[in-house]
Amino acid sequence: MIQSPHALSPLNKTLRCLRAQIPLNMTALLAIPSNQDRPAINLGPDASLLEGSAPGAIIARLLAEPETNWWLLAFRPGRRPRKNEIRCAERIAYIAQLVGLPLVGVGVFTSGTLWTIWSTDDCEQLETEFTYRQGDAMGHRRRPDHFSKRAQREGYAARSVYKLDEIEKKRKIFRSGQKVLDLGCAPGSWVKFIAKKVGPKGRVVGIDRKSIDLGIPNVTTMAGDIFETDAQVFLEISGGLFDVITSDMAPDTCGDRWTDHVRSVALCERALPGN
Repeated sequence: MIQSPHALSPLNKTLRCLRAQIPLNMTALLAIPSNQDRPAINLGPDASLLEGSAPGAIIARLLAEPETNWWLLAFRPGRRPRKNEIRCAERIAYIAQLVGLPLVGVGVFTSGTLWTIWSTDDCEQLETEFTYRQGDAMGHRRRPDHFSKRAQREGYAARSVYKLDEIEKKRKIFRSGQKVLDLGCAPGSWVKFIAKKVGPKGRVVGIDRKSIDLGIPNVTTMAGDIFETDAQVFLEISGGLFDVITSDMAPDTCGDRWTDHVRSVALCERALPGN
């Protein structure tokens, strides 16, 4: 994030006009088109939309408009952008890239100063920072915690293996010689853990959209989408029915709570035997 009073020089006049129309004690979230002949779109009377509302709703609103480049700006009194605004702005920009929305930048306009949270110049950095923020892999965490450091020492690619370890200690679900199917196996920590539990007589099959190769004799991993892969493929690889099915899958989120929930449920249903 940078303080950039002059980053929108072509829109400075528009910004001053809009700020003059909005009382200093009020807030607004506006989408400003790069085409000066088109009016700005008021996405809500409260700039906290940048903090709490579903980014997917904002993106959907702009996608419904005729194609143009957009600046998404929160007008409000105060000083620097809040942490929640920064996180949500980055998420909106990331989703915009995924769906092809021509978003030029996202920022906060306070007391005559534009704070640019993200702009098209930061595309590559945004994708990296957003991935790191998700922390889906141990190596992508900015500040490794106890479990991340422990995973490094023990040779696991992700700290999520300790979730499975805790389940195993409580439920004792793995035994020597079992056949186990791991759905969403990347980056491979669960597969590696399971392979140790079932031993050389056991068999572990993993699938993920990301290709991984662990080099473990009793482990077979494949790249693919579980919605497009027939269950018979897994059975042919394992040579029979599985004793245990594990899953740490997560859907591609869009920011809309209902859509993300439906996608999560669909993954759970697909993981259940018979679906």
